[in-house]
Amino acid sequence: MSYSETKQSTQGVCSVRRARLKLTDKREQYLNADALIEYIDLDTLEHRRFYIPALMTFNGQRLILT
Repeated sequence: MSYSETKQSTQGVCSVRRARLKLTDKREQYLNADALIEYIDLDTLEHRRFYIPALMTFNGQRLILT
């Protein structure tokens, strides 16, 4: 699921076909950084991040966060 905290809105379900997770630089402090994962979209080469609770599936497998 998409979510923009600054706009307080969503674009609904989004999909990233190929991505590589990035190591987070500990010097960078984002709001809610403990709930964010950074990645590179390998199709567009964009550096992005997402909220862990917004992740619904991974490699076709449904996720359940506990």
